[in-house]
Amino acid sequence: MVGNGVTDWRVDTYPPLPITGDMFQIFPMSLKNKWYDNDCEFLASTNDVWTNNPLVCEPLFVKMMSYFNNVNIYDMYRPNITTSLLKASDDERHGVTYINGEAKHYKRGHTQAEYTPWMRHLLGDSTDAPILGDQVTDYMNLPETRAAFNIPDDVQAW
Repeated sequence: MVGNGVTDWRVDTYPPLPITGDMFQIFPMSLKNKWYDNDCEFLASTNDVWTNNPLVCEPLFVKMMSYFNNVNIYDMYRPNITTSLLKASDDERHGVTYINGEAKHYKRGHTQAEYTPWMRHLLGDSTDAPILGDQVTDYMNLPETRAAFNIPDDVQAW
């Protein structure tokens, strides 16, 4: 079962990510060692990353978070395999479906930064980020799928 365990944004989001990244071996051991060697800690009460050495800890935290760019943060037990060859910058990312002869445009799939907008300032919107879920958006925008789900023709593309 996969779920969102966030109950308190001050405790369940940024503070555990360095430890989580370490336990799941998301970033290199050298980065983890620098984090711990400099006594870096995320203070939940103030949302500050840096406790003892802000000039060292802040860049380390940002670097750690960049490694989450290609990870499904909601399901880190499985590899983040995408069958899509699309990247965020690809023109083919924009799809079109025709409902009653009217073109409806949609964005195919999502990047990790788009999926977790609360982390966007750390993950960034990399043009080479993999696209996840493009098959789902294509499927949901098929006229026969829309009909099966009783989606009215005047509703925007999914």
